[in-house]
Amino acid sequence: MATPRAHRRVCMWLLPAVAALACGGKSDDGRSAYVASYCDAYRPCCTAAGLPVDAAQCRMVVGSVPPSATFDKSAADDCLNGINQATNQGQSCAAGFQEPASCSQVFVVPAGTKPVGSTCLGDLDCAPVAGAMVHCLTWFANGGNQSECQVETRGQLGSTPCFGTVENGIPTLGGNGSDFPSQVSLCYIDDGLYCDGTTCVALKQLGDACAMSSECVRTAFCDMTVGQCATLKATGAACNSSAECQAGDYCVSTTAVCASQLGLGAACDDPEACTTGSCVEGACAALPTGNLSYICGAAP
Repeated sequence: MATPRAHRRVCMWLLPAVAALACGGKSDDGRSAYVASYCDAYRPCCTAAGLPVDAAQCRMVVGSVPPSATFDKSAADDCLNGINQATNQGQSCAAGFQEPASCSQVFVVPAGTKPVGSTCLGDLDCAPVAGAMVHCLTWFANGGNQSECQVETRGQLGSTPCFGTVENGIPTLGGNGSDFPSQVSLCYIDDGLYCDGTTCVALKQLGDACAMSSECVRTAFCDMTVGQCATLKATGAACNSSAECQAGDYCVSTTAVCASQLGLGAACDDPEACTTGSCVEGACAALPTGNLSYICGAAP
């Protein structure tokens, strides 16, 4: 069975300053100083999130741009000033922090030229398509890697083929065996849809038959004892998993009951116990902004 390699898809979801980056690059026009300053600006966020400060990884992620990319020093200065100002105001490490627009203008990469379905080495090879996202999809099949430009549009009810479900901006990608079509849809939970493997279908309502909780509306879970979507359980109710508990609760492994999630600094032994979903060294930690795991380094 062929499996899509998710690491080639990372650029789609990175911070604005990183979203246009790929492998290669040069450092003779001020970009090296910018990269170092950018990494330093997020150092406090790495520490607050309980992530190591891996300067080498940060420089590799932020500073790896193709040779054809141009560097805009004015945009770089404005980007750094905005981040540092937000840091001084205690805002840059917040989960919802939005970088200045100038951060996405620091590196200007010429648009790709390869049409959908063409062999590619990376996202930047692929020509843009209006109203859609285009990526270089890579998978392993027949003893080696295969890659081609794939266009993804926002699916509607009945859209096929679908290639995954998007929730809170994060895709759960899939595929059907070794079939990775050049044009696919992504199904969005916000639209009341999920990808059943082939088609964008409506989330199931209370009482509908289900096989897993991800198929149900987000006010319900899949009760496996009856195979139906059921109302989420209240605080104090018996549970088997956190998917059964109402929003803001989790299933305590030691007592098997739904309990309120814990705030920053509270003692924890399970990431699900924390409102941030991050438990570091026995305490609930701040949720990394965007993709800080790529900038800071892997969690210890």
